[in-house]
Amino acid sequence: MRKSLLALLLLLPMLGYITGCSDSSHKGALYKTAQVRILHASPDGPDLDIVVNDDVEWANLAYQEGSGYENLPPDEVDVEVNVSGTSQTLVDESFFVEKRTPYSLIVLGVAANMELLLLEDDDTEPNDGYGRLRIVDASPSQPAIDVYITEPDVPMEFAVPTLQDFEFQEFSSFLELEEGEYQIRITLSGEMEPIYDSGTVTLEEGSISTVAILDAASGGSPLTLVALTDDSDEPVVEVPDARCTLRLIHASPDASFVDVLLDDTEVISTVQFRSASDYEVVKSGTRNIKVEEGSSGLTLIDGTITLEGGKNYTFLLMNFEAAIEAMLLEDDTTPPAANKAKVRFIHASPDPDLDPPNVDFLVDGTVKVSDVPFKGVSSYIEFWQGDHDFEVYEAGTSVVLIGGPFSTPEHLEDGKAYTFMVVDELEDIRSLLVTDD
Repeated sequence: MRKSLLALLLLLPMLGYITGCSDSSHKGALYKTAQVRILHASPDGPDLDIVVNDDVEWANLAYQEGSGYENLPPDEVDVEVNVSGTSQTLVDESFFVEKRTPYSLIVLGVAANMELLLLEDDDTEPNDGYGRLRIVDASPSQPAIDVYITEPDVPMEFAVPTLQDFEFQEFSSFLELEEGEYQIRITLSGEMEPIYDSGTVTLEEGSISTVAILDAASGGSPLTLVALTDDSDEPVVEVPDARCTLRLIHASPDASFVDVLLDDTEVISTVQFRSASDYEVVKSGTRNIKVEEGSSGLTLIDGTITLEGGKNYTFLLMNFEAAIEAMLLEDDTTPPAANKAKVRFIHASPDPDLDPPNVDFLVDGTVKVSDVPFKGVSSYIEFWQGDHDFEVYEAGTSVVLIGGPFSTPEHLEDGKAYTFMVVDELEDIRSLLVTDD
């Protein structure tokens, strides 16, 4: 049985691996049939049914999902890609598949221009001590890219690209590499700053994989890697960017501008009250975080956070300086439904003498989140793009804290995620709307 392909070095206190035995049972049928596996790589595509010769072969595939090998009759096959559960066909193509041959079938492109890419696989055993992988550029959002496969931590100025000027729909030959640890980085063509970084991954002896470069569903990188394996229990393995992004929202009313340090290295600087920093790309893992007041150098926060690769985070600074505290929030940047935006609501308005009152958040005169306590954070709620009236009331009352007939509507853009929050103490309460992507 073939070993699985890539083992991801998790940025945790211990080493973790993507493992599992491969399923080579498709080989037994090679003499009579063709073998085909599927990958849904259309970033804005709906869930899909894949219909082969009028029969649903794969059902309810979500983006980045795929399958192990399925046996198909060798001959010309008609493949329809349908919106899941419907007869609405997005792609209809025919292919000739041969017996004794494995294939990878990839659904590519944006939903409005979806295509199919059929690749013949090579499942002959690699040489002893080696593994084999093929790279497919399945990201419609990026221009030409360079792909670097190096030993871990080779400085980019000394790294040599494995693939250059690689474009959407291009695929490499199978690259035979010595078993061991590697780092995969992707840059825009001719540039040196990675837009994707796998961290340390392990290529196992005997492994064979097809690795697709896809648009990331969320996180700091625009890209992610998805590997097709022979393991029927784990036919698709995602290797997200080992990095993540972090920003600070400053909601402490009496603290001056602040800086943020991770492991004593400054990563965010000069954030004023009632404002948000830009997202900064940082290493994931368990990190020491300090927030220092810029004017005095006083350390306001000194603690530990755990950051996962491929995610976006907000570090929210709250309360008065004498009782200052912070929360780490994961920001959901997956796109909302078409023509919609999504908003998360936060109560970050302290009271110097009493417990702050709970609040209701209203949009266009309707309560969307009720009875939210101080430090309360809602889930994301979708709204149609366009202008909306945002108001805040004391919970369960008609006492208006923010809003009213003369307030200016907030404009929400299609496809965007937002955080709407109340800040400052009750007598000076104000709102803050920031984008989360």
